[in-house]
Amino acid sequence: MKGDTIAAPATPPGRGAVSVIKISGAESFSLVHKISDVKHLEHRRAILCRIIHPETKDVVDQALVLPFKAPHSQTGEDLVEIHLHGNPFLVNMVLRLLFEHGARPAMPGEFTRRAFENGKIDLLQAESVAEIVAAGSEVWLRHSARALVGEGSEILKEIREKLLQAAVRLETYIEFPEEEEPAAITVSEIRSSILSLKSLVERAVQGYRLLSRYRSEGKVVLTGPPNAGKSSLLNALVGFERVVTSPEAGTTRDYVEVLLDAGGAMITAVDTPGLREPETPVEMRGIDLARRVLNESHLLVLVLDASKEPGEEEKRVLDETETRDRIIVLNKCDLPLRWDEKELENRKRYKLVRTSAITGEGVGLLRKAIEEFFLPSDVPDVDVAFVRERQCALAEKAAEALKKAAEHLNSGFADLAAAELREAMRLLEEITGEISTEEVLNTIFATFCIGK
Repeated sequence: MKGDTIAAPATPPGRGAVSVIKISGAESFSLVHKISDVKHLEHRRAILCRIIHPETKDVVDQALVLPFKAPHSQTGEDLVEIHLHGNPFLVNMVLRLLFEHGARPAMPGEFTRRAFENGKIDLLQAESVAEIVAAGSEVWLRHSARALVGEGSEILKEIREKLLQAAVRLETYIEFPEEEEPAAITVSEIRSSILSLKSLVERAVQGYRLLSRYRSEGKVVLTGPPNAGKSSLLNALVGFERVVTSPEAGTTRDYVEVLLDAGGAMITAVDTPGLREPETPVEMRGIDLARRVLNESHLLVLVLDASKEPGEEEKRVLDETETRDRIIVLNKCDLPLRWDEKELENRKRYKLVRTSAITGEGVGLLRKAIEEFFLPSDVPDVDVAFVRERQCALAEKAAEALKKAAEHLNSGFADLAAAELREAMRLLEEITGEISTEEVLNTIFATFCIGK
């Protein structure tokens, strides 16, 4: 319920130096008084206190309490942070005390939703909070942070203001077509203004499309024929033995995932069974899984045995992955080379690297190639506006409405053009939450973690 006082952990579960519980609502301050020895709470002044069980009078913990008086808080309500020692049992004990004395558990995203509903942030900023938490790269983290402080909202506000001016001029033209003034309103001027605004919206959409590849964790899959050294190469990339290896071909029957820190982007690296004609039902199942994971990946590392003459399996795998972004790796380069590198250079989609998982030669170059794919040095510098597909889809509809408005004006249908302008403004207002439905809000905030 909207008027309830809510509480939830604001830090991840587990042990650590500090765990934080947040309380928001009209009863926040009185709840803290009930479960502690605090006598007086002052806005933004931290107080060292004891958390005390109200019935048994047992000391639960020594904590730091940080109060925020409405409306000068994250949620716009009275809000208190309780900083405890980082023990999950301790967090649960204090939460139980809060729930027993009047608070209820917060729903996912409820703190941020209250901030939106109380006018502290707009919906675009609210969604950027979730994006900051989930960002899979430094690029997307910076982009989301700019949206959080309102840069995207300012761009949309500017576009909407100019749209409103164009709409007023158009309505004036419709109502007073014969009016003659020194600064006469012409259809061509209004149409030019609409097309200019359409370009601004499309530029914001393009910016989102350019950066969205950095939004989530990338996935790179090591694939290729059996016994090319994929598992050994993955172990060399991560720096420890994550996958058991064997000289026997076809020993990998399932895919193995491991997180790889690629210089500012967290990447899931996946070792897969060798791609060949299966000999047993179990091997067939493993190869089917490998193909599924391969299709879900952003980048392939196609590992080939450099010491082995290329055969039908190698040529088939090269052909099968021809259209994918891939790094071709000639592994086992500590042995005599049996491949024509010039022929492979012509077939690569991204880069060609020579490695030896045994000696470590070329492993650093392979890691660098992976990092540069997911975090290239020429990351586009775009105007921030959108951080989610929902926002981008609405903006695309707004751009289409502006296109139709310009076409209607060109055809002499000013009333229809005015209707399209109003639709474009409505769509932009839906992005920032100036107009929104309960169903839309429920869907958006359900994606947030508890405590946000």
